[in-house]
Amino acid sequence: MNYAAVLLDGLLAGFFSSALGVIFTAPPRYLVPVFFCGFTGRSVRDVLLGWGFGNGWATMVASVAVVLVAAAVIRRHPVSPVALVSGVLPLAASASLFDAILDLIKVSTMKGEALHDAAISLIANAGEIFTTSLAIALGLAAGMAIVRAVRGEKIWDSV
Repeated sequence: MNYAAVLLDGLLAGFFSSALGVIFTAPPRYLVPVFFCGFTGRSVRDVLLGWGFGNGWATMVASVAVVLVAAAVIRRHPVSPVALVSGVLPLAASASLFDAILDLIKVSTMKGEALHDAAISLIANAGEIFTTSLAIALGLAAGMAIVRAVRGEKIWDSV
């Protein structure tokens, strides 16, 4: 595993998360925590993938890490939704989403064997989008449950 590439990808994800925080009009005091959330999430995901974890499991654990980092860095308030959304977006299956959109365009114009190949590619990309989105959602829920348990709050009150 190339740790320099993991570090670089983590830094780029942190900057991307901070930029998303600016776009989502996060208060300026949240931009550094958003950077740490994005950096941590992407780095954890890349390290786990390097260790042989599946993409879904690595993404779920990374989204738990994003919640825990957000809760640790932003102590005075509940975990900020802006920090969470900006921190987990670098984990999303955006490449698969764009490939699925491209496959939809291809499916509408192709015939024969090319149509069959494009349809299979579309289904594969849709499956990856679904599993990645589900892993992020489960990781966020698990992370919030851990934070509430550590803070001594009732876990299922607002569910």
